Amino acid sequence: MVIAARDLKKTYDRVPVFEHLSFEICSGETLGIQGPNGSGKSTLMKLIAGVATPTSGTVSYLQNGMPIEKTEQIRYIGFVAPYLQFYSELTGLENVLFSLRARGIMPDMNRIKSLFQTLCAKHCIPKASSDLLLWNATASSIGASLCR
Repeated sequence: MVIAARDLKKTYDRVPVFEHLSFEICSGETLGIQGPNGSGKSTLMKLIAGVATPTSGTVSYLQNGMPIEKTEQIRYIGFVAPYLQFYSELTGLENVLFSLRARGIMPDMNRIKSLFQTLCAKHCIPKASSDLLLWNATASSIGASLCR
């Protein structure tokens, strides 16, 4: 899969956040985005994930050189936002399953369980119950993104 950004521009109230931004990310590559607060990092991620629209320019998704239809892109793109909304009455696993099924993705239960075991084994689980919900939501969000 390739994500291609071409001449992206994003403005708010006619003030440019960034402009003339172009790049390609291929499967297996990593893109690092850094900058001070307000420099457009989150805005760029929203454009890549398709949850925001650029002022001008395009973001394209290609599989084997062919464009991926807009309705199918959700199967390939995962987005973990800093402020998470999950159902507190569901477990992390149940939140991931709900999120995937709501998008029409029938999950591979073995893969999901393996990802959760990895997330739980490699990250310390918070001691305070108030932190547990945030940790659970974060792990769920990461898990849902990885399960695509």
